[in-house]
Amino acid sequence: MFTRNETQEFIEDNFEDEDYSYCMREARLRDASQLEAKRLAEIREHDDALMAAKRARDQAREDLAAQNHARIAAATNKLIITTSELLKMKCSQLDEQLEILRQWDPSIRAKSYYSKKAEKVAAVIAAFKRYEEQGRTTGGGITQ
Repeated sequence: MFTRNETQEFIEDNFEDEDYSYCMREARLRDASQLEAKRLAEIREHDDALMAAKRARDQAREDLAAQNHARIAAATNKLIITTSELLKMKCSQLDEQLEILRQWDPSIRAKSYYSKKAEKVAAVIAAFKRYEEQGRTTGGGITQ
């Protein structure tokens, strides 16, 4: 900075002993006031608050993922058996079936892709057939 705005040359040419002593006295006063230390402490506190908020968001996200995983794991016992059961299900139950089958079949699209009940039923039937072909059944299956 001194070379860019020629401050160093100005100081060397124009400063006297009194000016140097004044500058040093002012520097000591500023150091004694702890302004810089307070500013740095505020920055650290702000950074700590940001990190705490981020950790809380991350923890909430992990908790939600764990709840969803537990819900899907519990619902795995409710895997469909017949198409007659499938046709009686509500859309939310079909979404649950899609989530369960999506664990084993990556070709199933997100449940938001299927907007109508008929599309969801067709997707569940097709996914379950692929699921059976892979030999992952634990009993039961879709029958007519």
